[in-house]
Amino acid sequence: MSNPDDQQNLYRAWYLRLHECALTVLHKDKLECPTLSISGQLSKTLGKWSYTKNEICLAEHIFLEYSWEQVLKVFKHE
Repeated sequence: MSNPDDQQNLYRAWYLRLHECALTVLHKDKLECPTLSISGQLSKTLGKWSYTKNEICLAEHIFLEYSWEQVLKVFKHE
């Protein structure tokens, strides 16, 4: 991506959509939403859960290479 502002806007859109889905999924079980993050550093895994940080981190490349349904599956798995 050539413009850093474009990349920030894309990350923000992914994050907001993922957060909305997270709230919907977690609300059913009355669970608190963890911190969500997107990382360009994850290369060996699609996502990871950090218990100590209460954070789910998803790899940037899954948003670019997979369908939204597959991204949600990774999120739910974590």
